[in-house]
Order: sequence, then structure tokens, then C-alpha cells
Amino acid sequence: MEMQTDDKIAIQKLLYHAAYSLDVRDLETLTSCFAEQAVIVCRQNLLDDIH
Repeated sequence: MEMQTDDKIAIQKLLYHAAYSLDVRDLETLTSCFAEQAVIVCRQNLLDDIH
């Protein structure tokens, strides 16, 4: 089954926002990219600077 172009674009945008928010350490935006019950596990201390 082929994905629709709109679905592909939506997934690409979501991945972009998640990656960018991690890069700039924006935890609020990062968590908004996932389901409410999602658990984010970070093996490095990338999020330590977020206050």
C-alpha cells in the first residue's frame, strides 16, 4: 500500500520538529511531537541544560 503524499509530508514535518527541538533543547516542543503516554529515553545527558 502506497502512502499518500500528504501523509509523507506530515511525517517528515513531525520528524523535523522533533529533531530540531532536541537540537535546540526545547523539551516542550519535543514532547508535543509524541503521544501523551510516550516515554522519551535519552542515553546521553542532552536534556540536562533544560530548566
